[in-house]
Amino acid sequence: MPPLGQGRHADLRLYDMGVHIIMRFPVSPKVRAAAYRMIASLPGVTAVGEVTDPLGRRGRAVSIPRTTDTGESEGVDRLVVDAETGLPLALEHTNAPDPSRQGAAGFSYEAVKKTGWTDEKPDLPANGRGSEDAAG
Repeated sequence: MPPLGQGRHADLRLYDMGVHIIMRFPVSPKVRAAAYRMIASLPGVTAVGEVTDPLGRRGRAVSIPRTTDTGESEGVDRLVVDAETGLPLALEHTNAPDPSRQGAAGFSYEAVKKTGWTDEKPDLPANGRGSEDAAG
């Protein structure tokens, strides 16, 4: 595997860092916009257009394929964004089928239901999980 600073690995690393900023940090709209511009400029990133995320919300998406060092497909990542607010809706990953294990393609996602700024401490359940997670 080439060092992370070279070629395709560097592009995927930049994509992952941009997604990390967008999905997990409380950044300003200007910083989020800069991360979107960086992601859009990377080789291999494709504008998908309007899509529905796993929670049924409409947004615009970009995708990037993931490949092994030998060029075999590992799947596709897709970032879904609310076109009106610029806020992230979901990050989806579709795994490629694994012929060596007779495996079918898999699908996983992270969805953002709510984001915002506050000075107040969150009111978490005693077990530290969200109310919807605590039931299941």
